[in-house]
Amino acid sequence: MKHNPLLDNSFHIRHGNGYAYSYLRYPAQLTWTIGASVDVLDTEDPETRKEHYNRFNPKFGLMWDLTRRTTFRAAAFKTLKRATLFDQTIEPTQVAGFNQFFDDFDSTEARRLGVALDHRFSSDLYGGVELSRRDLQIPIDTLAGTFITDFSENLRRAYLYWTPHSRVAMSVSVESEEFEPEIDEISAVETLFVPATVSYYSPTGFFGSLSATLVDQDVEGKGADDFVLFDGALGYRLPNRYGIVRLGIKNISDEDFNFRGLTFQRSPPRESDEGPLFTPERTIFVQMTLAF
Repeated sequence: MKHNPLLDNSFHIRHGNGYAYSYLRYPAQLTWTIGASVDVLDTEDPETRKEHYNRFNPKFGLMWDLTRRTTFRAAAFKTLKRATLFDQTIEPTQVAGFNQFFDDFDSTEARRLGVALDHRFSSDLYGGVELSRRDLQIPIDTLAGTFITDFSENLRRAYLYWTPHSRVAMSVSVESEEFEPEIDEISAVETLFVPATVSYYSPTGFFGSLSATLVDQDVEGKGADDFVLFDGALGYRLPNRYGIVRLGIKNISDEDFNFRGLTFQRSPPRESDEGPLFTPERTIFVQMTLAF
């Protein structure tokens, strides 16, 4: 049979990664994170176009106990989005509490700077604020080749966690995201998220949660949309911590909406083990996690 290159959508990816992190506590109130990673990424598409990335990514973080109840956090680091299956890694995913890995396009280079302040108001009430910026260099594939396009994200978050009872946990946060491209062909996006969750945990192993998320998004030149989504879950924790079985429902009210993230599928600063954070129709799933 004659080979038809137009029907060949196979590709080859080779990726190597090494990393080292050191956590130093000096003086007693300061905890330093000093580390680095090295990524070597080779890709080849059906048209034999090859890309090679060899990147050194420094990591720096600081956690400063200002008082017994208040902690200041700061971080600066660089990452390369790897072409890994399910985005799994054993490398530390956070630096001083700031997430390193996002649902970016493969081979995206990102630099993140962030500061935060956490405060424990009481034994059962905890909150804080977090500000950060990400500068992205995203490879965009075209018929003429691959071009690097610059983007930036400004992320802000205020959060509050409350455990009014040993079996009940509640959380609410206000989060904003500003996505600013450097080219006119891609629209700027401003999004406000207000998620709230109530969870119950029984000593018998059963648990449940219900959450509501308000989303208000404005896409430059394409209008705005706002909506509220409800998600729920019921589950059981196996004895002796052998695993968890969970039944979940996303978009309980089957809400129809328009939402755009960096990949136009999910919001970059948010990730979920069950798939896209926001689903455009009611979705029921079963998840089992086993630990031996």
